[in-house]
Amino acid sequence: MNRAGRSLLAAASAMCLATGSRALPPAAPPPRASTPPSLASNNRESSLTVQQIVARQEEHYRKMKVLQGTVVWTDTAYSADQRPVSSRQTWIFFAREGEKSVTLALPADAAADYRRNQSRIDWKKVISANLILGDKVFTISEKNTSSPSVMETPYNPAIYDNNPLSAFHPRQMGDERIPLRELAAAIPTMVTRPTVTDVNIKGQALERIDFTNAKNPGELLYYVVDPAKAFIPVEIGRISNGRHQMVSQITIGKTRDGLWIPAKKIHTEYDTKGAITAQSTWYYDYLSCNESVAPRIFTPMFFGLGPDTQVKVARDPSEKAGKPAAPAEGSAGRVILPAGQIRRP
Repeated sequence: MNRAGRSLLAAASAMCLATGSRALPPAAPPPRASTPPSLASNNRESSLTVQQIVARQEEHYRKMKVLQGTVVWTDTAYSADQRPVSSRQTWIFFAREGEKSVTLALPADAAADYRRNQSRIDWKKVISANLILGDKVFTISEKNTSSPSVMETPYNPAIYDNNPLSAFHPRQMGDERIPLRELAAAIPTMVTRPTVTDVNIKGQALERIDFTNAKNPGELLYYVVDPAKAFIPVEIGRISNGRHQMVSQITIGKTRDGLWIPAKKIHTEYDTKGAITAQSTWYYDYLSCNESVAPRIFTPMFFGLGPDTQVKVARDPSEKAGKPAAPAEGSAGRVILPAGQIRRP
């Protein structure tokens, strides 16, 4: 990993977001509003559908062909009197190109050590480490052995597409756990179809998407997206009986090559009385977009694994319990070569 890891940090050391500073401090909890500012009067129905908005988002993200950088994710819990009582920070080192990606998630202390010396990783502290090559996922972990083990599993979109710890993508900073594209795909089965409304907030022309359910009239999920900035959301909220359950406020930046990107997100959760219970803040420590990367980044060498590392193939979950499994292709172990290819011994 030495050369690949150093290349990742060197190539990404210049922040390419127009929003500015390298390390934005977490903001104070935003005040709770009983209704989102987008629910104003004098709005009109939009000519756009949710599916069209999602299609424009996806078209924009496809322009980000190569990505690399580091995300800082801080979770804070609050007491009943609104004081922060605990905080945990995770650093996510990632790179993506086409169907290849690497993601390494570390707690703050291990991340500091890793940034100083990328030749070694303290695997006992690693939160997650994944190399994805097309339809195969190689998960690296330490299981009370002298060296990390590597497990190969098939790529499962339900597991990896929306999980920043497994395969980080910038769209995750501009969406929620169940993303807008999945909600759009489910519209034909919804009891109540969502509405899209043209809104004007502080002189800015935006689009608001409302998901409601006639069977639960007090429930509302809304997205406020900016059509001038690739339809990336600037606010996402869930309201129950007039009170926010959660709200995400998103700052949109611009990459060096001129692409809009979610640059920072503050996600806040509330109890039934409107008091803040938890908040997570996401921002880039640095990011590069559509700049060349070292080919070895998308190999096990990124994680410091040598050519003698064995790869185990996960057992097919469809096999019946208690029945001896037929040997999987390459299940006897594979060797990761220095260039990152994988072969059977």
